[in-house]
Amino acid sequence: MKAPLSLLVGSILITAGCTYGVVERLAPAEVALMRGRYSEALSLAEEGRTHPTTSLTGRLAIRCESHARLKEYTKLFACLDRLQARVAKGDEDAWTWTFDRWGVPQIWGWRKRDMSAMPHLLRAEAFIELGRYEAAVGEAARASRIAHDRDLQVGFHVHALSLLALAHALRGDRAAALRTAAELEALSTTFLQNQKLTGLARTYMALGQYDKSLATVRKIGAEHFQSFVDWITTAAVRGQSVFVWSTLPKEFVLAKSLHETGDVRQAREIYDRLLGNPASADIGDIHWALLFDRGRIAEAEGEAATARDLYAKAVEVIERQRSSINTAASKIGYVADKQAVYGRLIARLIADGAWARAFEYVERARSRALVDLLAAKQNFAAGGERSEEIRSTLAELDMIEAAGRAEGSTPPSEHAGRRSMALVSLHDKVKEFGPELTSLVTVTAVQAGEIQRQLGAEEVLLEYYVHDAGLYAFVVTRERLDIVKLDGNGLLDDVAAFRTTLEDPRSSDVGPHARKLFDRLVRPITGLLTGSRVTVVPYGVLHYLPFNALSGSDGYLIERYSVRYLPSASVLGYLAARAAAPTKALLALGDPELAGHRLPDAAREARAVAARFPVATVLVGSEATEAAFRSLAPRHSHLHVAAHSRFDSRAPLTSGLLLARDEQHDGVLTVDEIFSLRLDADLVTLSACETGLGTLNPGDDVIGLTRGLLYAGARAVVASLWKVDDEATLELMTEFYDRLAAADAIEALRAAQLAIFRQHSHPFYWAAFQLTGHPR
Repeated sequence: MKAPLSLLVGSILITAGCTYGVVERLAPAEVALMRGRYSEALSLAEEGRTHPTTSLTGRLAIRCESHARLKEYTKLFACLDRLQARVAKGDEDAWTWTFDRWGVPQIWGWRKRDMSAMPHLLRAEAFIELGRYEAAVGEAARASRIAHDRDLQVGFHVHALSLLALAHALRGDRAAALRTAAELEALSTTFLQNQKLTGLARTYMALGQYDKSLATVRKIGAEHFQSFVDWITTAAVRGQSVFVWSTLPKEFVLAKSLHETGDVRQAREIYDRLLGNPASADIGDIHWALLFDRGRIAEAEGEAATARDLYAKAVEVIERQRSSINTAASKIGYVADKQAVYGRLIARLIADGAWARAFEYVERARSRALVDLLAAKQNFAAGGERSEEIRSTLAELDMIEAAGRAEGSTPPSEHAGRRSMALVSLHDKVKEFGPELTSLVTVTAVQAGEIQRQLGAEEVLLEYYVHDAGLYAFVVTRERLDIVKLDGNGLLDDVAAFRTTLEDPRSSDVGPHARKLFDRLVRPITGLLTGSRVTVVPYGVLHYLPFNALSGSDGYLIERYSVRYLPSASVLGYLAARAAAPTKALLALGDPELAGHRLPDAAREARAVAARFPVATVLVGSEATEAAFRSLAPRHSHLHVAAHSRFDSRAPLTSGLLLARDEQHDGVLTVDEIFSLRLDADLVTLSACETGLGTLNPGDDVIGLTRGLLYAGARAVVASLWKVDDEATLELMTEFYDRLAAADAIEALRAAQLAIFRQHSHPFYWAAFQLTGHPR
């Protein structure tokens, strides 16, 4: 069998002839690496069972390569740090074999290879697999510079530019991707032509230039196409592994390109052939994509029921995994949009009149988005002393999933059954930690009827969902569930314009914008809003919209309804189950000591709020530290934080509260860290924070301070969408806490906002604050 081989750690690519005799003459570690037995190669390299001429750097390189193929990312990065340190000290060579002019390995021609670019190449590959495309760009660019400056073998140039072009494409920098692809295409290559074409095809695939990817794929020799999966393949791979690691990715790229360029008949044939092979299920991130695209074809051909079933099967595959890593898909340049699968299925169910099921899948789509964002996190808080048990369980879950992604010559299906049983067992164990944690690490399916039973008699749940240009409103009460299709065209622009007028108290355009959005989002469903309380579950840009400030012919929404918000309807179950804190005590932090960012009125606000509680702790200035919050917050029923916040919609888990530094902490209490806290708070108020418009994540969209605090143990969170006038904030907060003793937080906040509204009619002064959660 003919197959491309790698040098040590894939540092050069060749087109090889028959290699069996050469393999027999190599040392055990090199043989295991070439044959794709990465666990074995790792063990042998650690034992020193390499070729006598293999340097310490070469031996370490084998270990790093093995970690990379086994998807052991933590170990890989540590290994690469050690390898790079050796290279920096001048130990940059590894002995390996040379090749004749046809690329056939010549065992008698050993010579040195410069390994200085290799750490950057393997890091770039890993970052692409992990979805960290910006980091991948940096590493691939460094490798390319090293290859150029040190005049390395052409294989390094091909590898570096291929990774760089793909990383640019995956991060959305089209111009840079095309520029790098042109540079790659201009490289003069001989026996590496197929590898160059592979790099170009992957980039075109990621850019959606399917005509170019199709033309490029057709130029590549069939026996070389497994480099879509990796830069290292082995002459010893046979049977199922060839299909899983070579044929499946190759055929998927071909089918995808054919489908998107209009050759549906041929694409359908390939999809059906691949789905007919049970081994296609061994690479989940390609398997669901096959099901999804085959469903799209069925829907376009009028086979609605078949399409619905295929979409549902694709969702099942997606929901089996906690991790959002798509190693095989990303390597072939496929931009995997899981939310598109949910969207197609939901739209199909709505068209079929299966409204309850559509609603349930909307909730599952939100759950999938949250699980993806938190996929790398293991240190979640839990009641009792189970934090370490949670960490070890999630680590084991991640390890088993990583094993399913690991590449090697052993057919994945041989171990798939055992992995599946282990995953079921671990998922069952996660459920023992409670519904809140389960909702963060696995996709939870909550029945529509269960959500309806948790609604109040006078409550209407209004959940929005956006798919493509379609905007839907699910209107849910105890007795019924309705769906209304709304106009979603230009929604982002309308909300942005409204926010601009809201944040300027001198603006006279707020009224027309408020009425325009009311007409779009609320008027079509007013006949269904039969209760006095409205619970809004926003989607997308609607997370940034204060519904209270929408205005109809009979005034603002706040004048007719009490409004609260939820991140998803599914959280109703565990929020309602929480008992109120036994004693009422306030912890108030105001004006933390931050260089150049003081909030002098925030200290006055904290003291004014504290005066309304019989038991209160007030920390201002240098006392309002992160350590103090961590220590004292779990012991107070009410938390009031008048401090700046930082919001990063591109990396939401790094968003956080800006508190004063202390000896143990940097002062930034991030969302990631909040998910690891354990609170017992009836109410958390963030009075000086603000959430601006930004780039949205698909699915549940805004995963920030509020969601983290709810999981940590807050029953309700009051937060602001923009920074409000200090005097108006102080007045609103004192009104709010004065009423809190005799009313729940929703009614207390509404009464306070109406009081400010009577003094200052512009929504800038009163509409910024909104309550999320289940108040007592």
